[in-house]
Amino acid sequence: MAWVRSEYAGELAVLSVWLTALLPWSASHLRATLEGLDGTFTVINIRFVFFQLHYVFGFSFQGQSIADLVQLVFQVPAFVPANQTAESWVWVGGAALFLALLTLSFVYYAREDWLVDRSPVRRTPDDRPHRNPLYVGVRRAPPARRTDLTKGLSIYRTNV
Repeated sequence: MAWVRSEYAGELAVLSVWLTALLPWSASHLRATLEGLDGTFTVINIRFVFFQLHYVFGFSFQGQSIADLVQLVFQVPAFVPANQTAESWVWVGGAALFLALLTLSFVYYAREDWLVDRSPVRRTPDDRPHRNPLYVGVRRAPPARRTDLTKGLSIYRTNV
């Protein structure tokens, strides 16, 4: 059984991408004491796909601004220690790939028919299979040919 009907798969994909862009994917907490300081400090990092919130409690930076709290993903490789640089570049690459998917989801939301028309994979014969070499070839059978065994589907092959 499918989680969603096939006619709503596109809408589910768009919603999934948008929720992934809005929700944090990582949160970390560090509590430590530095030598020479009387007291402890706490560091909280909340990471989203394109930025991270980085806040320090218990330690004063003269006039900490919002620019100190928010780091965009491309700023992170310069911020992390040398042994974590490779991981931060993987994050940058993943964010770039996700930006492409997010852009595609906005195009799909705004112009679904236009995007489906230019897609290399077609789902029905009404999607002009003569223009598509990757046509799958499953179509609805005419009402007179339907049987209980096939439940209205007939399989055929297109001339490729």
